This record gives sequence, C-alpha cells and structure tokens, in this order.
Amino acid sequence: IRLRLKGDLIVRGTGAAYLFDMELRMEQDRAHQLKVIVMENGRLILYSGARLVSDYVFDLVCDDYGLVSFEVVKPGVEVALNCSILIRDYGAVVLNEGSTLFLGHKGAYENNIVVEGHGNLTCRPGSKLISYFMDTYLTGIPFNITCRDYAQVLLNGSRAFGLYCSGSAKATIVNSSFVRVAISGGELKLGGSRVNRIELMFKGDASGGLSIRPGDVAYWSLATNTTIRGASFTLEIVDSTVLDWSFSIYGSASITIRDSEVGAVLCLNSASAHLQNTIFSWVACHHRSQVHLEGCTGRELACYDHVCAEVRYSELGISVELRGLIGSLSLAGGYVDELTLRAGVELVMIGCQVDFWHLTLLDCPRIYLLDSNLAGLTCLGGTKVQVNCSNIVSLVLGDSSSARISNSSLGSVSCSGSSRLVLLGSTYAHIDVREGARALIYWYLTAIATLLGEPREAANITVYLASNGTEVASGLTGPDGSIGFLLFGEVIVNNTELPAGPYRVVASYGPYAEEELVELTSNSVVRLELGYTLEVRCLDGDGEPVQGLLVEARAGDLVLDATTDLEGWATFDALPAQDITVRAYRWGVLVAELKLVWGANYTGDLVLDAVTCAIYDLRIQVLDEGGNPVAGADVSLVWPNGTGIMTRPTGPGGWAVFENVPAGPYRLKVSKGGYETAWFDVVLSREDQEVTVTLRSAAPPPVSPWLIITAAVGVGLALLVAVSVLIMRKRAVG
Repeated sequence: IRLRLKGDLIVRGTGAAYLFDMELRMEQDRAHQLKVIVMENGRLILYSGARLVSDYVFDLVCDDYGLVSFEVVKPGVEVALNCSILIRDYGAVVLNEGSTLFLGHKGAYENNIVVEGHGNLTCRPGSKLISYFMDTYLTGIPFNITCRDYAQVLLNGSRAFGLYCSGSAKATIVNSSFVRVAISGGELKLGGSRVNRIELMFKGDASGGLSIRPGDVAYWSLATNTTIRGASFTLEIVDSTVLDWSFSIYGSASITIRDSEVGAVLCLNSASAHLQNTIFSWVACHHRSQVHLEGCTGRELACYDHVCAEVRYSELGISVELRGLIGSLSLAGGYVDELTLRAGVELVMIGCQVDFWHLTLLDCPRIYLLDSNLAGLTCLGGTKVQVNCSNIVSLVLGDSSSARISNSSLGSVSCSGSSRLVLLGSTYAHIDVREGARALIYWYLTAIATLLGEPREAANITVYLASNGTEVASGLTGPDGSIGFLLFGEVIVNNTELPAGPYRVVASYGPYAEEELVELTSNSVVRLELGYTLEVRCLDGDGEPVQGLLVEARAGDLVLDATTDLEGWATFDALPAQDITVRAYRWGVLVAELKLVWGANYTGDLVLDAVTCAIYDLRIQVLDEGGNPVAGADVSLVWPNGTGIMTRPTGPGGWAVFENVPAGPYRLKVSKGGYETAWFDVVLSREDQEVTVTLRSAAPPPVSPWLIITAAVGVGLALLVAVSVLIMRKRAVG
C-alpha cells in the first residue's frame, strides 16, 4: 500500500497514527517543506514493513510527551525512514525488542538523530538501529546521534556512525558498534561495544593526567583511571574495544598524556597539552594554546594563530603558520639540533628529527626561502616570498600574495584570489590558476655551439621570437661552448595557457652559422652544430652508385674532400654559409660539377641523393678479317699520351668491357699472337658505348740464308756421330 501526503502529518492529544506494512510518501517540492510532528501525548506506531519516505529531506519531530514507537509484527522485517529524527521536551522514541530501524540517506550526514531537552531515545535489547545509503544496506554510513541538555539515550545492539554527548545528557551504549563517539558533557557508559574512535573533550578548568592505549578494555573510568579533575563529563567503559583515543582540550584546561598511544589531540584557546613518551597521529594547536612534547613520535604537529609550542627529542612532521615574518629561512627534513621560530607562533625545537615541513605564510611582506624541502607552502594575505633551489610538494597562493620561485621543483600548484606567481626555470607537475590569479612561466634555454663536434668559445648566439622576428636575447658562448638564457614561456590566466610561441635560435662563428626553432615548454638545451652538412651520392651513367670517387667541396679558400663509399655517398661537415662548388673526380678526370648558392638553392644541411656523373661503360668487340669474334685478345685502355690504364681480355664473343670510365678521349691497343697489333682512338661520351676493332692476320716472315747453312751443318754433324758409334760397337764385338 502506498499513500501520498501533501501536507504536514501532526499527531497530538489523544490521537494516534499507525503505519503497518505500507509506504507513506511526503510529497514536497523542496527540503524541509513538510514535517511529521508527534506532540502533546500523541502517538505514532510504526510496524514491520512501514516506510516513511520523501524525495527531499524532512524531519520527524517528537516533543511534548509525544511517543514514536517501533513494533514487531514480522520478525526480521525493518521499518525504513529517510528523515531526521528530532526528540525534545519529554518526547520519546522507542525501538521495542526485535524491531529494526533503517535510517536512509542520499548523502553523508543528510539525516541525523537529535535528542535534546528531556527527550528520550531507547533501543531495547534485540532492536537494531542501522543506516543505509542509496537503498543499499551498508554499515557505518555517516550520520550522528546527538544527545544534549538533559536527554537520555539507551542504545542496545545498534550500528551507527557517530554519537555526541554534551550538557547533562546521559548515554548508555550496550552491545553496539560506532565509528566515532565524542563526549564533552554528561554521562557516557559503554558496555560490550566497539568504538573505532572515542574523543574526550576537556574544557573549563579540567586538569590532570592519564595514560591510555587502544585495544580491549575490561574496565576503565575517567574517575578511577586518571588524575583528571574538573572535567564536565563522566565516562565508564566495561568489556569494550576502543581502537583510537583522541582529545579536544580548550578553555583553560590543562591535560598531560604520558606513555600513551593516541590519535588526535586538538588544543584551543588558552588550553595546554603536555605529551610525554607518547605516540600520536597529529597534534593541532590554535588560538593562543600551548603544547609541550618530549620524547614523542607522531605524524604531524600543527601550530597556528599565536600558539606556543616546545618540542624536545621527538620525531614528527611540522606544520606551522608564520605571520609578519621578514627575513630568510631554510627548512628541510632531517635532524634539528636547535631551532626557534617567532612570528605569530613561538616554536622551539631541540634535538628533533623532522619528517617534513608544511609552511603557511600570512602577511609576510618579505621572506626568502633557500635550499628548502617542504611538503607544502601556503601563502595568504599580502605575503611576498622568493624561493630558490627548493623542493615543494604542494604550493598554494591565495588573497593578494605573490611568489617568485627559481630553480626549484614543485608538485601541485594552486593560485586563487589576486595572487601572482612567477616561475623561473622551476618545474611543476600540475597547475591550477583561478579567479583573478595569474602565473608567469619562464624557462632556461641553454645553447651549445660546436664545430665538428667540439665546443666553440665566443660563438655569437641570438634568440628571436619566431612570430615577429623580435630579438629577445643574445650573447657569446663560454669556454665550454654554452650560454644560458632565461626566456618567457607562457602566462596562465583562468587555467588558459597563453604561450609566447617558438623561438628562433641563431649561432654564428666567423663564416659559420646554424639555427634551430625551439618550442619552449620546459628547461631545454639546444645544440647548434656550426656549419652545415652536405651529403652527395654519386651515380654512374646507368644509375648505379660509384665507389672511390674523389669529391671536392670548395667554399672560398676552404677546400674539403671526401671519397665515395660502397653506396656512392660522400659527406662533408662544417661547411660555412657561403656559395659552394662541388666537383667529383675519377682517375683525376672531372666527372661532375655543382654550384650551390647560399640562400638560393640551399639554406642549411643538404642531401643530394642522385648526382649523375659522366662515368660510362665502354664495350669493345674484336673481330678478325672474316668478321669472326676473336677470343683471348688483350685490349688495353690507354691515355692519349700513351700511358696505360688497364687491360681486359676478350671473351668467347670477342667482347672486352671497361666499367666506370670517365668520359673523354682514349686510345685502345688490341693485340694477339698471329695478328697485327691494332690501335684505335675513341672519345667516350655515353653509357655502354661500343667500339669494333678488326685484327689483321700477321704475314709469314722470310727464310734467312744463314738459317739454311746452320741446318746443313747440323745434319752433317749428326751423320758423323752415328758412323763413329757403329764402328765402336763392331770393335767391341770382335
């Protein structure tokens, strides 16, 4: 069943309203437009399955002896409310045994329970008070139960986020679980419960000491386990678990905590806190309070607004607010032998190990931070700070403060109000500039001039805005060939980046020059190799690379040469910004020539990947008088002056080929036994040029008379020898 109500629901006098297994929806257009009021002895009875809901926040008010009770009809079925509950003026809300109240939320602390006056909230044994969030049942969703004045609260078996007890209220928590319980007045009793954090709030003239640690507590009371007197509340804990003890000390209270392990300690007004041999999460001091730490270990000590803090032989992080300071500071984590700061606060440190510093500067007209290492720096009011060579994890500028930070490293940066930030060569991870704030970013540019890879001193470096050619900086390089410039990078307004644009960096050294375009978005280095590089690839007449050519580059009186490699490349470094003549030679013969005019057909590094040279293949075919190929003939290539160059034999087809021969006049000498030697003049002018040479057969030589006489004498001698041998054999036989 669903009912819709477009007005307030008021139950009063002898009236009573009963909600069974149904939904009552408050139809309202905005938060707190409608209310449910139970007053003047009226009664609202909510049974299992009842739902009292709305799309907007509203209040259930129970006062003037009104009664709201939760009853069980169906065990295990809850009553759901998504409203705040206000109990006052002897009103009462009772969760009877076995009932369950789910307090709904759409956001943290949206709906709470407030018990004041002589109001009463009772959760009887077996009942449950639980929160849920966005219709998903969860435990520990943030909502508070506040009891004050003379209110009384009894919670048995509840799970809630927070309970705050003040005034003369009385709260008893049994078998329950809370994330946070705080007490500044009244009486609080815990039994069989679990509390993640309990906060004791001392005020007035409370003074004394205690020693406490988290964990299981069999029995503990403020009266018997501490020496504190004058407290405005009483506390008793039986068979419970407390995971964190925290303290708020204000007024003129003075509390000493010894040999303990605590969470947070907040000290306000003229109060004082003394911690000895204690482990803590953080200690915060405000408004002229005092704190003394000795032999302690903690995460952070925060000092603000005219407090006095003395820290001895402790290890901790420090957050401190300084006001009106003029002068220099250097703060970094590490061991501090002795340090005193007096500027709005008085901080004295002796023999301490500081894990980090977080510094707040308020209306400090002139302050310098040098070689510091800060977890945070916050500048407020009219603070003006200069920072050099420091590391800052978080930087915050507000109001009309200004900061000039050089050579430093920053994490996150936030600027608001009318603050001004100037970063000089300082890096940052993230920057947020809002409202009327403005951030100017400058970067260092280091220019290095080299010639043939070696640094050049006294090279002139000039920097121009590329957008309009305006010269912004210039200078000469030092012995290491470098010079540094600080150049404007960008201005940031309302998180809009307005860059200066790229810079044109020009280096000159005698006839040499080089330039680079630099987009400056960080500290940068630009290397300027003076002179230019020329790469030439030489090809022969059929487009193939030629190895071994001598290539010469001439610029004025400067002459450089190189030899082509296997792929035909020749490279020249350190060429000046002048007209250049490039010549290629083969066997001393000019085979290619180029004219490079500075500013016309080249303005910097240049690659010529197809320079065709007058180098060709010469093909010679040798034939006999009958037109037949002559194999094995020697064909020699000869200069016109008769000097030989090379010789090639003809193959089966009578061909001999000379490859990669420079164009020009040559003589050919062709010879083979049985043929007359032939000479032939040729002028090579094209690729695969062919020449045919015909060999004539050689005539037989005439017979000499002396050769005939010699032969006759030889025959006669042979006959004489034969006759002599025969006679000697006959004698031997006889």
